[in-house]
Amino acid sequence: MGTISKKAKIIEFLEREYIVPDSRLRIDFTKWAWQKQILSELFQTMNGDKRMFTAAIISTPRQQGKSLILQCIGLYMLICGGLGLNIYSIACDRDQAALVPDRVKKSIQFNPRLADIVNITRNVLTCPTNGNTWTILSSDKASAPGITADVLLWDELALLPEHNWNLFYLLLPSQSARSEPLILIASTVGESEEGPFDGVLKIGRDEEESHTYIYETTEIKSPLSNEAQIERDRILMPQAVFARHYENIVIRGASFISDDDIEAIVRPLISSPNLENRLAYIGNDWGLTKDKCAIARIAKLSNNSYVWNGGRIFRGSKEKPVDLNTAADAARDLFVKRYTKKMVFDKWQAVSTIQQMQQEYGEDKVEGYDFTNTSRKRLFKNLFTLIRDGQFAIYSDRLQDCWKQSCLTCSHDMQCKEQVPHELLRELQGLQCDSDFNVTHGRRGDDVTVAAALALLAAAKSNASAKKGKAYIV
Repeated sequence: MGTISKKAKIIEFLEREYIVPDSRLRIDFTKWAWQKQILSELFQTMNGDKRMFTAAIISTPRQQGKSLILQCIGLYMLICGGLGLNIYSIACDRDQAALVPDRVKKSIQFNPRLADIVNITRNVLTCPTNGNTWTILSSDKASAPGITADVLLWDELALLPEHNWNLFYLLLPSQSARSEPLILIASTVGESEEGPFDGVLKIGRDEEESHTYIYETTEIKSPLSNEAQIERDRILMPQAVFARHYENIVIRGASFISDDDIEAIVRPLISSPNLENRLAYIGNDWGLTKDKCAIARIAKLSNNSYVWNGGRIFRGSKEKPVDLNTAADAARDLFVKRYTKKMVFDKWQAVSTIQQMQQEYGEDKVEGYDFTNTSRKRLFKNLFTLIRDGQFAIYSDRLQDCWKQSCLTCSHDMQCKEQVPHELLRELQGLQCDSDFNVTHGRRGDDVTVAAALALLAAAKSNASAKKGKAYIV
């Protein structure tokens, strides 16, 4: 079967050994010319065999093949990078961090030569012949002490939450003692206002003899891009999301849902349907510090649209937290056994309440929702889709005609009987979208919005499950 040269050039190695998992054919760089350009330039050498660049930023729109570069470099460094290398794939959450190595695992399994020399476990790839390891980390779980990194493959560093920035700064010194380190940052964010991504970008641009390789483009270069779908997405997506996906631009603080979208949610009382004996879904967002608890009840209409049908808000403070038993009783008051299809809680904030409710109503009726970065995006994408499609409404009898004055200047100061719909509309106005449905809190928080989104997601999933073969709206 032969051996693999440890000094093989990266393009030669990949064309001979990298099997594209989808086609199960060796990679053809004639279709991925810009990736070939990056790999060839990034692995230029000087002073003998040492690489010219120790850091790289690859910034492109989404779905253009940046992950392919991470896959190629990770595999090459694992097999041919040297002896005893520690390679790490890092992203904002473990699912995202695992995407690149998972593709490489499949490629290795389709190539008998590589399968013979690489050991594969869930989170680690090991090459015993040279002692190199490739490990999957997520920024929300990883800790830097004890980690020595020769190669860092960082996916979407620009979207790293601020409370995890310190992980990046702690990992950098681990590379300073390595003879030939490499940090590669692949991003769909062309510019960032602050944080580690911005720092690396500035160094790469400002140094006269920079060891940072930068490749930036806003062009759609993938041979797989569909122009018709891009134009459809331009119409359907918020401006900030489209710019992030296709133009490699982040619009900080952009509105997640426009004022026109919010105005369309409010329907006149004259057309209000009879909401008795309707299937209903309940979402609950328990504040982690018990400063606020929100409950939202959503009813389903015969045309598969959804209507606000009740809710409660409890406000407290660190000194006088919300009584969760009182909040749970309010949720019970909204639960009508015959018609409530599902009650959903934030899984980690209401463990005991979920268990109690499951004993009362059954495990098929009450469930917890596991929040991660990925699932939160999914949750708000579903909310956005339903609102944009006109499938969610609040009728004006729930607002006591106050909406005409705007919730932002409510003369009742949010103390009227139906305060919860007001609060939801105010929160929708306050929500901000950085990118890719990665929704950040507005200045009012988003407790009621999360509760409503949980109820709507349960409703959409239930509606989809009744239609075989159709996924719920995400």
